[in-house]
Amino acid sequence: MARSLTKAITHLSAGGARVAAGGTELAGTLHIDGPRTTKVVDISQLDELKGFDRTSGGGLRIGALATLAGVAAAALVIENSVADISVVLGAAAPVPWRAREAEALLVGREPAPQAVQAAADAALADALPLADNRYKLVLFRNLLVESPEEVCGLRPSA
Repeated sequence: MARSLTKAITHLSAGGARVAAGGTELAGTLHIDGPRTTKVVDISQLDELKGFDRTSGGGLRIGALATLAGVAAAALVIENSVADISVVLGAAAPVPWRAREAEALLVGREPAPQAVQAAADAALADALPLADNRYKLVLFRNLLVESPEEVCGLRPSA
């Protein structure tokens, strides 16, 4: 297990190594693309790769280890109106998924609980989960309410 991002890069730079971020992909990592991998670099505990951050240019950086538990939301609230908001789900699709429907319903409105709940419902209205992932809709709805409420100042930070 790599204890730092620098150590992980050093191990990977030496060649012949594959990255693993947890047990789910470990079996596949050992058998991918021809010859077996003999060295696996576990990056699952690298805090630098977790979570979400607002960039200096106003964008949103999504960490390579962002998980379902991390719905990212960043908002700019001016004079009790949402001027800008970004909402991203970490494990809704093969790549982080931007909840643009929720964002569109919140921009220009007062950040009120009812507006955030309506935005969460709209973001999931057309969701088509795989059969074994239907439970995620409830989780995502809750996260789509909690994260925007937090960044808009409607609830305390976790």
